[in-house]
Amino acid sequence: MNEKRFRNGRYAVRLLLAVCIALPAGSCSGGTDNAGRSAVSQTVSAEESGPAVASVPVQYEQLQYRKYSETYGWKAADSAAESGRDVPDRYELYRQAVPGGFLVSENEDDYYICVSIGKKPSANEGFRVEKVTVSGGGEGQTSPARPFLTISVRPTADDPVPEGMKGEAFVTSLLRIPKQQLPSGTVVRDILMIET
Repeated sequence: MNEKRFRNGRYAVRLLLAVCIALPAGSCSGGTDNAGRSAVSQTVSAEESGPAVASVPVQYEQLQYRKYSETYGWKAADSAAESGRDVPDRYELYRQAVPGGFLVSENEDDYYICVSIGKKPSANEGFRVEKVTVSGGGEGQTSPARPFLTISVRPTADDPVPEGMKGEAFVTSLLRIPKQQLPSGTVVRDILMIET
C-alpha cells in the first residue's frame, strides 16, 4: 500500500516537472495558497504567450517595490504601507522568488500578489508593471470556470538605487487588486506574467 502511494507521488512530481519543462522558455511553479487551494504561476515572453484570449483590464495598486541581495535590502521610497497584518510577512517569503506572479494573501476585499522578475545581474535592473488583465468576463461574457490573471511587465536597466548597491539582486513588487474591480464571480487562482 505504501509502495503504491510512493509510486503515485513520484508520478505526480514527474507530471508537474514535465508540464513545467514543456512550457516554452518560461518558468512554472506550483503550490497551495493560504486556503490550501492550488495556485500555479507561469512566466512567458510576449512573443510566446500565444493567441490573445478575451480579457478585461483590472485596476491595481503597487504597494511595494523591493530589491534584495546577500548584502542589502532596498525598498522604493514611494512604496505605500500595505493593509493586512499578515501581508508584509508573507510578501517577505517571496524576496528570492523565481520569475512569476504569486498569490501572497487574500481577504474579503483584496488579492495581494507578488510579482518577481527573479535575480538580475545588476542592482540597476528592474521592471515596471504595464497592465493587469483577467481572462473572460467582459461585456456579454461569462467568467471562465478557471480565470487567470495576466500581469504584463517591462524590464528596465536604469532603476535608480542608492550608492553602494551593486551586484546581483532579486527584484519584486507587491500589488493589491480589489476584488470589486474583477468581473462578478471571478476567483483568481492562476497567474501569468508576461515580459514585454
